[in-house]
Amino acid sequence: MTGIPGGHFGNQCATMNDSSYEYWKKSDFIKEIESLREKVSRLEKNESLRKVLEESWRSQNRFLQNIMESPTGISIISTDLEGNVLFWNKGAENLLGYQSEEMVGKQKIGVVYPDDPENKQKIMEVFKYILSEKKGTTCEIQELAKDGRRVWVKLTLSPRFDDRNRVIGIVGIGENCTERRYAEQKLAERIRLGSLSAEIGSILAGGDSLPPISRQCLKAIIQYGNAVFARIWTLHTGDHLLELQGHGQADEIFISDSMINRDRDLVEQTVKNRVPLVSNDIQNDSHFEEREWLIKEKVRAYASYPLIVEGRLMGILDLYSREEISPALEHALSGVSSEIALGIERIWAYATVSASEERIRSIVVNALDGIITTFQNGSIESINPAAESIFGFKAFEVLGKRINLLMPEPHYHMDHKGLQSLLETHRKNILGKVIEVVGRRKDGSVFPMELSVSELKMPERRRQPRATKDTRPLLYLGIVRDITERKRIETALREERDYSAKIIEKTPSLICRLSPEGAINFANPAVLHSTGYTWEQLADANWWKLFFPGDHYGQVDQLLKKIEQGPVVDYEMIMTTCFKELCTISWNFSYRRDDTGKVAEIIGFGIDITERNKVEAELKLAAQKAEESNRLKTNFISTISHEFRTPLNVVLGNTPLLTDEKELPPPSDINDIARDIEGSSKHLLDLIEDLLDFSKIEVGKMALNIEPLNIKSLVQDVVSNIQVIAQNKGLKLETECQDLELKADPVRLKQILLNLLSNAIKFTDTGTVRVIVKKTGETVMFQVVDTGCGIPEEHLARIFDVFHQVDSSFTRGASGTGLGLAITKKLVEMHGGSIWAESEGGKGTILYFTLPLNQKKSSP
Repeated sequence: MTGIPGGHFGNQCATMNDSSYEYWKKSDFIKEIESLREKVSRLEKNESLRKVLEESWRSQNRFLQNIMESPTGISIISTDLEGNVLFWNKGAENLLGYQSEEMVGKQKIGVVYPDDPENKQKIMEVFKYILSEKKGTTCEIQELAKDGRRVWVKLTLSPRFDDRNRVIGIVGIGENCTERRYAEQKLAERIRLGSLSAEIGSILAGGDSLPPISRQCLKAIIQYGNAVFARIWTLHTGDHLLELQGHGQADEIFISDSMINRDRDLVEQTVKNRVPLVSNDIQNDSHFEEREWLIKEKVRAYASYPLIVEGRLMGILDLYSREEISPALEHALSGVSSEIALGIERIWAYATVSASEERIRSIVVNALDGIITTFQNGSIESINPAAESIFGFKAFEVLGKRINLLMPEPHYHMDHKGLQSLLETHRKNILGKVIEVVGRRKDGSVFPMELSVSELKMPERRRQPRATKDTRPLLYLGIVRDITERKRIETALREERDYSAKIIEKTPSLICRLSPEGAINFANPAVLHSTGYTWEQLADANWWKLFFPGDHYGQVDQLLKKIEQGPVVDYEMIMTTCFKELCTISWNFSYRRDDTGKVAEIIGFGIDITERNKVEAELKLAAQKAEESNRLKTNFISTISHEFRTPLNVVLGNTPLLTDEKELPPPSDINDIARDIEGSSKHLLDLIEDLLDFSKIEVGKMALNIEPLNIKSLVQDVVSNIQVIAQNKGLKLETECQDLELKADPVRLKQILLNLLSNAIKFTDTGTVRVIVKKTGETVMFQVVDTGCGIPEEHLARIFDVFHQVDSSFTRGASGTGLGLAITKKLVEMHGGSIWAESEGGKGTILYFTLPLNQKKSSP
């Protein structure tokens, strides 16, 4: 038993000895031995497991070491609580450019963080969180690479613990997210700048005054573009100046003078080149002189954009920024500049149109200010004076009434529910839009109008129940404009445009467009009609050489010299048609210049005045005749005064001799006085009858009483009546008359013959006066032949004119009014005949007249 080793078994034996137990049995020893064997086996297994675990730990440690040191895109950095770098893997070297040897045990982690308050604040917050919560966290932050680049890194930071669970350092795992952050920034920038165009459009649509609109636009540009300063200039082409219309973040350097010469500053380049100018290194740009201000304000970039509408430069938009101007901002500013240019052009056009049409369209302009507000149920809350004028209602007549009072049928008689349903149905279609509708006036008449409706949230004057979510009443604001006149003008303009081509085609004026060399670019139908050419013949021709050949080309040189001096007005030129005929055209020439100031096109408007010149010549001749007629009238008045005065003097001079009964002359003298008075009275009567006959003929009141008569008998009666006058002058009065039947007015025919015979006797001192009548075909010819003084050739063609008398040297001894032959001519023509004369000075005169045999009855 002593040879058995101690241990548990020995202890038991000793125990048994001490306790006087019985010796162990053999089976007990076997059990003890088996137990020992099991313990040995377990120990062996534990040792084997320990070896396996140690090998697994060494394998995992090698794997982790490979990850930590592999050149991947994942940076792993470990620091203690003082920021000393304890570990720096290959990913960190690739990301930030610092080698592990430069950082581990030599640098603090702060070297990789920019000196940026925002960054520092974020790092401090993360550090405090890890220490206080003993938990890891994730954040995105900028880190500074060795070459100065800023890199966005997504960090996962975790605390390191000691065996007492105290935080002894921080492990950071970083992933480069620079591209994603920049992409997100660009996307956010595009989204933000997309709102800039909408806001600029809203600003431009909201007013008509350039300075306040410019300031609002610049405020938006500075806000969205992160600019430090911006300006809008408008160009005055007349004096080559730029006028400052608005500026943002006013600085004394830029607004000390609102007008600057456009040949200064960077703006001059944009004005000259008409293309955008962008510089992201303005401090080193030699064109800008205010370097001190740039350095002081840390201005880095400059951009200027031309404001152009349809090729016309309206002004310049420029801005200064402390940041680079990105491509997205450049694109946005390009679009904004176009919108601002259109806004400036609209405002200027509106101002011009308002000034020129203020008198004509004042009613329409005033009507544009009609404003009406209504509650949601359709009742009218307010109406301004302009709306009163438009609809014809006074405010007190419509306040509280339904809006359908101003609407035509079928809405006029709509009840409350129907009206509210109508407003709700069309709410989305009208809010925020300008639409054309029909309005109804107080007198029931309807008219077209423009309506713009928007919603207004007005403060409630009294407290609403708590159950009511919206404590403000909903109002609709309606702005109305009577467009009756505008519709009429639009219709007129549309019709004018529709007919403009027809007017050009139908106008009698000649219209052409020529190149400076004379090539025909356009000619209207009037040109073709007046010249006889077809368009095919004109298309390839030279205007000047075609219409002004030969000697007529000299007109062209004079015209072109005048055109160089300015527009030409009422310039007459003789043109040659295709038929070699000459026509006179009165031209108005204007021209259009190109951008260099040279004449690019000549435009001509001509009127064919060939016929007008002929008419003017005829009018001049008629004027001369009228002057002669006035002279003859004057002479006639003088003559008729004399003719009336002579017999009146005889009557008035002899009448007193017969009125005094006590001193009457002898009977023989009384007889002579009576004959003188009778003769003078008859002469006066003849003069008066001539005037009355001429007056009747002139006004068409004289009628002929046509009846059959014997010519020979009538002529003998006339000759017998005038025979005494011829005998008193010692003249022979002879007749040679065929026995003919004629239908005529016997009284007027006798008057014709008496006038002709009286004139023949009057102007014949010696010789014979003959009357000859004979048939010639279907007419009867009458001739009155005398041997008197005759009629000078220059007077022969006018002896039948009214008031005309031969010069007094030929009629010195004769008297008369000058109406006898004119009356005779009218009476002959009323019978359907004609009258003429043949004469030779000093050899007598023959007066002819013919009458048709079968004369129709005349009426007055």
